[in-house]
Formats: sequence, structure tokens, C-alpha cells
Amino acid sequence: MIKDKYFKSLLIPFLGLTIPMAARLVDYSHLPLWLVLFTAFFFILVSQIIWHGAIKLQIWLRTRSRLRRNVVQKLSVILLINLFYSMLVAALSSLLWQAIALRTVVWSPVITAASITVLAVVILTLIYESLFLSAEIDVDAKVMQQLDKERQQAETSVLKNELDPHFLFNCLNALSYLVRAEPERAYQFVHKLSNVFKYLLLNKQKDFVLLEEEMTYLEDYYFLLRVRFDESIQLQKSVNGMAATALILPCTLQALVENAIKHNFFSEKEPLVISIEMNEEFISVSNPLRPKPCKETSTQIGLQNLKSRYQLVMNKNIHVQKTSDCFLVKIPFAQKKDFNGLP
Repeated sequence: MIKDKYFKSLLIPFLGLTIPMAARLVDYSHLPLWLVLFTAFFFILVSQIIWHGAIKLQIWLRTRSRLRRNVVQKLSVILLINLFYSMLVAALSSLLWQAIALRTVVWSPVITAASITVLAVVILTLIYESLFLSAEIDVDAKVMQQLDKERQQAETSVLKNELDPHFLFNCLNALSYLVRAEPERAYQFVHKLSNVFKYLLLNKQKDFVLLEEEMTYLEDYYFLLRVRFDESIQLQKSVNGMAATALILPCTLQALVENAIKHNFFSEKEPLVISIEMNEEFISVSNPLRPKPCKETSTQIGLQNLKSRYQLVMNKNIHVQKTSDCFLVKIPFAQKKDFNGLP
């Protein structure tokens, strides 16, 4: 909002008093005192109506989506509408004043007063629009700085999640047990673990991966989880043929599965069932809401980080729905055909 309080308080009365005199519409020296006071009040009020009306029209027109991108078109439309508005109000108010004060109508000073008013409105519109544009540039610069900061934070957080030392530590513990107890399964575990890290290394710099590839990665990740938690963790999937062309951000599903495991109680008698479903717009990941009796220390940035990444990279929002017994996250996806150059 432009701070113009003092500017308006001086200029509005000045224009209201001087424009009628400059147009020779009013000659205060030939008017009785009551009519001088009435005339001054009348034209100051008209000046205020024209000023505030033009500014409100200008603000309203600037919000129209069709005019936002084209500065020349926007300025042209604002000028034309403000010109028409100010000319109409100035002419009608001049005619009304003549009818009340002089009991007659003389067109020449009416046209002159309307013309001077239009000139004043053009100058003021250009001044205000330049101030608006300058403010817009400042806001855009601040927004870009904030977005760049969020992107850097998001990328840093993603790298930290990919190289989570707790995940690696737990995997090594499980592998140590399998090597002694189940050598064949230990071989499978190493193969799956290598697939997980290979996926992370290949895709950590990418903005998008195919949902089909993410699901394959999730299967390997799920195998590692089953070794640790056995039947306590269950994954249900219902993904249609669009998975071959749908694009999501890498490690999205793994992050949501990890989030569900971290915050919910589960056991062999009460397994945590994580469901992944797909429709025309979203990939939905849901799980029963059973908070752990002793909550783990949480930074609360995992899901927020995912939201920021989708907003920055895909310009789409993640939808989170939480009820008394269910936690649901809806992930938007894009189509491969919409992004040229992707493999």
C-alpha cells in the first residue's frame, strides 16, 4: 500500500479549488459568500470522488489476471478507463453546479474543466502506476530470495534424509544378524541395499522420476524394512497403468512410509498397514493413526520439506488430511509428455 495520506490531504483540495477557476467555470469574486462556501465544498468533494475512484479502479484493474503479464496493455487499459471515468464525473459535476448555482448551462467551461481534470488524472495515474511497479519489483525480489532460500534448505534436507545415519546403522545391524543366521537372505539384503543406494545416487540431482521407478525403489526399501520389522509393517499398493508415464519427486513415497513408521505404534498383533493408491490427479498414501506412547524427538520438517519441494519444483500443493484414526497424504503428479527432454 502506497503511503500518500499527506499528499492527498494537500492536493485534493488544491485541485478542487483551482481546476474550476482555471477552466473559467467559477468566478468566486462574483459569488455571494454562501455560494462561495458551497462551491468550494462541492468541487473539493468532486475532486475527492475522482481521486479515490481513479485509484480504486487502478488497483482493481491491476489484479485482473489477463493484465498482469503485459505491462503496456495493463497501463493502456488503466489510463483509458480512468480517463473515461474522470471525464464523465468532471463534466456531470460541472453541469450540476451550473444548474444549481447559475440556473443555466454553458458548455465551453464544462469541456475545459473536464479536459484539465483528465490531464491531472493522467499524470497522477502514471505516478501511482510507477510507484506500484516499483513496489512490485521489490516484492518479487524478496519472494525470489525466499524461494531460493527454501530451495536450498529443501535440497540440504533431502541430502540429509538420503544419507540418514540411523537408517544405515539399522541396516548394518540387521545385516550382521543375517550373515550369521541366514546367509542366503543376507545376500538378498545386500543386493536390495545396494539397489536403494544406487537409486539415491542416480536420482538425487533430478527433479522428477517416473512413478514406476519410484515404486521399484520402494519395493527394495520395503524389503529392508521387512527384515527389521517382519509382519509388523505391511505395504498395500493399488497403482494403475499411468505409473509408466507419471512423474513425481524422487524419494517421495519412501519419505512418507518412513514418516508413518516414525510416528505410529505397531506390532505383529497390530501391524501398520500403509496403503498407496492412485487416481487421475493424486497418489494417496495413508496409514492408521496410532501415535506412539513415547513420542520420538521430531524436527517436524520432513513433511513440510516435502511440501516445499513440490511447491518449488512442480508448483503444486500436497494435501494432508488427518482424522482421529487415519493420516492421509495426497501427492500430485505430472505427466512425462508435459516435460520435454526428460528420459
